[in-house]
Amino acid sequence: MEAVSTTAFLAAALLACAAAFVFSKLAKTRAQTLPPGPRGFSALKTLLVQIGSLPYQAVKWSKEYKSDVVLCQLPIGNRLFLCSAKATRELYASKDTEEVTNDRGPSYPAQHFLQYNLAFQSPDNPVWSKQRKLLHSTLKFYGDGVARFESTVQQELKRVVTELEEKVGQDVVLKDVLGHSIINIMVILVTGKSSDTYPDLNKAIADYDNKLTNLLTMRFVIYMKLFPFLVYVPGTWFKRVWDAAVVSKKRLLKLAFEDMKASWVPGQPRGMTDIFFDEQRKEGRDWLTDEYVKGLVLDLLFAGTSTTLETLSSMFLFFLHHPDVVKNIQAEVDRVVGSREPRLEDRPRCSYTEAAILESMRFLTLLPLGVSHKARDEVQFRGFTIPKGTLIFSVSWAMNNSADVWGDPGTFRPERFLDDKGNLLEATHPVRQQHLNFGVGKRACPGEVFARARIFLYVTTLLQRFDILPPQTESLLPLDKDSWHMGGFRVVKKYRCIFRKRSLSE
Repeated sequence: MEAVSTTAFLAAALLACAAAFVFSKLAKTRAQTLPPGPRGFSALKTLLVQIGSLPYQAVKWSKEYKSDVVLCQLPIGNRLFLCSAKATRELYASKDTEEVTNDRGPSYPAQHFLQYNLAFQSPDNPVWSKQRKLLHSTLKFYGDGVARFESTVQQELKRVVTELEEKVGQDVVLKDVLGHSIINIMVILVTGKSSDTYPDLNKAIADYDNKLTNLLTMRFVIYMKLFPFLVYVPGTWFKRVWDAAVVSKKRLLKLAFEDMKASWVPGQPRGMTDIFFDEQRKEGRDWLTDEYVKGLVLDLLFAGTSTTLETLSSMFLFFLHHPDVVKNIQAEVDRVVGSREPRLEDRPRCSYTEAAILESMRFLTLLPLGVSHKARDEVQFRGFTIPKGTLIFSVSWAMNNSADVWGDPGTFRPERFLDDKGNLLEATHPVRQQHLNFGVGKRACPGEVFARARIFLYVTTLLQRFDILPPQTESLLPLDKDSWHMGGFRVVKKYRCIFRKRSLSE
């Protein structure tokens, strides 16, 4: 009887301990209020079904849960969607949270393909900040400042103007013209020589841009999270995409890195790649291995090509649908620039043009989900707990299409970025603060100044010289969602248009 009583007592004690443990866990869960949002396998099913339109789904969830911060709890891990610029700034750039919210989220392509690229590393990597500073200094173009960059772009634009003058009155596939031109500039900046000297490099950059775009789609990234073995299964789309990207990367690095290093003369930089080679020889640069240099070169070539091409291609499509905007830009360029070639020093006096560029970026929303961040540790935010390891997306699509913020987000209206006197709103103005196309905080795009300068020179030069008109042989591509492929970034379909030469005395 005594033994039974003792056993019963021990069992009761163990049960009480177990109950206390479970209760403490439940209490902790209740104490950690999670952001609102869907959860479980039903949420995962929705995500997989809507994988090609996840930004739209994130907006639906934001409206459904009446919150600009939505946590999607999935069997494959948490996904947090930030659907306002305010929430993004608070989480990514506030002192209380920025140290733990700016890591990169793990992905199969990043871990196995892009591990040395600056864009896909996390700030806790001691090399990351050094790489970023080196890239910033290199973008100053060997100490010559803006002049070298401006001269390079202007020389290329002269070639583009000549090419378009030969095609006046004909239907032109503008994306092909712009793509070739932008790659030419990147070849010159990386190698220091005319792109005609490296025709194979031109082709390799274009091919890599195409292959990596396929690799970085949301579909590929999420399916690799669930089924990484698919890249090894013969005949699958995943293996074809992966293998093609690997081959393309090797070909590009052979031309842009290996061949350049074989002909490099220390202290006599021809272009950016040579600058990296010279940096490797400096004291304290032991961290700058060949793999990190390759990562910087690939960052420059991919980010400097694809994003600018898609932005400019979309921008001119917007202009084709809004000839009044074109006339306003041309009037401003005629007044400020006249018949000489546009320069970057003209930007402060070209408020309407700058506003049109900002509005084009808003209207396009190149990166509709941003690039994922990861919560390194548990984060307290607005009274919510964001669990450790959560992947975080700043949903630019929601920010740029908010009726509460913009009033008429579906209307292309550059004037929203101008004050009552026609001057460009300051970067600190509340309206400009809603515009996060280049990110915010530690992860803000290091090439923003570089990109916006190129875009300004292309827009002003081409519209100074030409009127642009809809094509004769087909209907103009409409401004609806189907005209863009929604992936890691929005890719506009190819379209045709007509260039008509302007008289600079108009």
